Parts: sequence; structure tokens; C-alpha cells
Amino acid sequence: MPIIKISDIDMYYEEHGEGEPLILISGYSADHTSWAHLIPVFSKKYRTIVFDNRGVGQTVIPDTPFTIDDMADDTAALLDALNIEKAHVIGVSMGGRIAQAIALRHPKKLKSLVLCSTTARVPPRTRFALGMMADALAKGNIGHEFHDMMMLSWTFSDRAFSSPEFMNRIRAGASSGRVRPLPANMVRQLQAGYQFDTSLRLGEIKTPTMVIHGNEDILFPISYGRELAAGIPGAKFVELQGAAHSAYLEAADRFVPAAMSFLAWVDASYP
Repeated sequence: MPIIKISDIDMYYEEHGEGEPLILISGYSADHTSWAHLIPVFSKKYRTIVFDNRGVGQTVIPDTPFTIDDMADDTAALLDALNIEKAHVIGVSMGGRIAQAIALRHPKKLKSLVLCSTTARVPPRTRFALGMMADALAKGNIGHEFHDMMMLSWTFSDRAFSSPEFMNRIRAGASSGRVRPLPANMVRQLQAGYQFDTSLRLGEIKTPTMVIHGNEDILFPISYGRELAAGIPGAKFVELQGAAHSAYLEAADRFVPAAMSFLAWVDASYP
């Protein structure tokens, strides 16, 4: 699969399907494989593009700090490299913050935004919990497997854990085909997120936007999702009952129709 030179990085990306371009942006520590379950669905209608952000997967980066804005610029440069003038963007968690940065820095490149399980600012408890786990991993006090299992406990609901079959599929998918990120790069991603706050700039986002949030998200409580939607002019808000931070996974049966319906509405309203 292709690796493309963008600024100071070598970015790994994949394309699936045909139609209007759709970019899927992954969250903290996740690479393109986090979208594996949704690519077959989206690619039936859209030219679906996934990639590895700075610091994860097969994207090669220099050994230096970076910001959410840097990752937004990476995404915009990928669109340029693929001769894509304008695209739909779906971002989850950190990917949703990258999507917000694209809307602020490169608004003409966006046709729509779907922001799932994300916020304008990082909640203090989340900053503490994720930072503690990443720091323990970087110091060698815990291993990747323990870190990943703890992340599952923070990102899935009781309903998901009540189904061993579902959780076994999630655990198997998390380890299949994935290149584990270096702990130092995970810390860099977290620090990039800590510095990012669009609270006072949400009114500048003019891209048609849908915010989707699970009401059992403990990493980013639903009040933060409501705040995000309220700050973006005309944004639609969808609450997924019984879903936690990984709502796009555990509530895919509701996430996908909501997102697809919104993209279709944008395509019809803004040809």
C-alpha cells in the first residue's frame, strides 16, 4: 500500500471504493486499522481514504514534538497530493480535533464534518488518566497489552462488556494488522491534544457539521459533545444512548446510518 512524502513525514494511506472523497481520521494511538470494520460500508458509496497520523502505524516521522495543527496540515497535504479539491471528513476523538483544525485552517478543503466522541478541549480527568497510562508505558512500568486493556475499560460501556463475544472481537481486531506506536510518540500525541482548544473559535467553523456522542462516554462526557455542537453554527447533534467513547464501534448500527444520512444530505444540499 502507498506511502507518500508529505512535508517532513512519510505518510501511510489507503484508498477504497469510488465516489465523493471521504477521509476517516483516527483517534489517539490508533492507526488506520481502527476503521477496518467501517471501510467496507463507507466505500460502497464513497472514495474512502484512511491513513496513519503522525506518531502511529506505518507513518514515519522525525523525533520531535508536533501539534494537532501539524496533523491537520498533514491531512490537507494528503488531499493535495491525491488531487482532491474537497472532501467529507469523519473524525473520532483526537481525529475529531484534527478535523476541527482542518475546518479552521483549510476550510475550502471540506465538504462536511462528522465529529464523533470528541471535544473542543480535553477534560481534566481524561488528561490525568491517559497521561498516567502513557507515562507508565513510556517508563516501562506497564506493557502495551496492559495499556490497551485499560484503554478498553475507559472507552467501552457496561453494555459492551456484558457481551464477551463482542469484546473478544474488539480485542482480536485491536491486535490484528496493527503496528504498535512507540510510547514516546503516544506521549507526543497526548501533549498535542492538551495544547489544543477550539472553545473560543467554534463559531468560525462554517462547514456543515454533525456531532455524534455516546451518552456513557466517561473520557469525554456528553456535556462536552453538546458544548461542541452548540458552538458550531448550524451543527446537528446525535446522542447515542448506551454507547461510550468508542461509540463508532459499539454502536456502529446507529453511528453509520446517522453519518451516511448526513453525508447524503450535504451532497444533495451543497452539490
